[in-house]
Amino acid sequence: MFMKRRLIYITAAITAAVTIIVCVLLSWYLTERTIWDNGYIPLEKAMKAAGYDDCGGGKFKTAANGIEIEVCFDFTNNICTKNLYSFDISGKYITADSSYFIDSKTAGDITNKNITVSNGKITAQDIDYAAHQWTTEFAPIVAHSGGDVRAGTYTDYYTNSLEGIVQNYDLGFRLFEMDFYLTSDDNLAVVHDWEHYANYDGTAPTAKQWLEMKTHGYPQTEGVYYTSMLIGDLLDQMLINRDMFVITDTKSFEVSEQETRRQFEIIRDEAMKRDPALLKRIIPQIYNEQMYDLVMEVYEFQDIIYTLYATASTSARAAEFVADKENIKVVTVRKTDERFLNSDLAGKLKPYDKLVYVHTIKYYNEFADCAKYGAYGFYAHHLTPSDYENFAKYK
Repeated sequence: MFMKRRLIYITAAITAAVTIIVCVLLSWYLTERTIWDNGYIPLEKAMKAAGYDDCGGGKFKTAANGIEIEVCFDFTNNICTKNLYSFDISGKYITADSSYFIDSKTAGDITNKNITVSNGKITAQDIDYAAHQWTTEFAPIVAHSGGDVRAGTYTDYYTNSLEGIVQNYDLGFRLFEMDFYLTSDDNLAVVHDWEHYANYDGTAPTAKQWLEMKTHGYPQTEGVYYTSMLIGDLLDQMLINRDMFVITDTKSFEVSEQETRRQFEIIRDEAMKRDPALLKRIIPQIYNEQMYDLVMEVYEFQDIIYTLYATASTSARAAEFVADKENIKVVTVRKTDERFLNSDLAGKLKPYDKLVYVHTIKYYNEFADCAKYGAYGFYAHHLTPSDYENFAKYK
């Protein structure tokens, strides 16, 4: 009798324990399922799916063609860093049972992956940008010369520097117009010109000298210097940020056809050494009709911009030239250009589904001033993608 009663007690205890465990597990499952259904996914699983190793403490690492990428989540300060770059993650994650769940879109933005969830499985795929997708995927505002470097007491322009890219990427820019000139030893420097930089006399330094000299803004802020880059350094940043597009300003109207060809050969070769897919995010600007064929002979870029500031071509002729060229979606023009203001450039391009971008704006009111003449996109100083988004709400 005693043994029978004891067995009943044991059975009841086991049943109660199992019931509690089942309830806890069911509650945890339902809680996590609700979290997933609201677009949040386990941080560790998301980063693993994106190809990152978990180093503990919110740190994750991967590599892209030899470039080490480290992502660190600082939930105390609501900041995520990726190498030199920062992301605000305020309101983009939640915690449950001491675990972090991150918004799937935010995880995708940080890792540059298309992250999807199906039947409880997380999948992360590389984003393969189609031709012209950059015109719709991102705010149509371009960081001119890599973007201004903003400090407490000054703002520097035309730096074409690593610091400029980092600051402006953090501000939301994904489209960067960068200037290029050949060095004396056949490399390609990211620099506006050789009259105001390096030797200050129009002569090109070697690649090594350029990197040692550092760069600066123009006009120069006394005592302030930035990290100079060659094309390879810029491409490495594009490997870290696979949503970063570079629009070239090679000043080809100032140099020989041979030098122009060599500029694009170097761009092509340096990209091919790292990852051929980089070439989908490099957008050459051409300055005349002849340059189109020259560039396409070097590499068949899926996107090219026709910029009018160095040609006397009429707006009608410009429209006629780009009409049948599928890889030219955008024509750029100075904001003060008569062809833009008085010759209805935008109207002439519209039947061919082409867009007008203007350069270079500094003030908020210029969004509206240029938009009324048909401008779709803007090369900018001072202004940021947030400024554009505010303008777009009310246009």
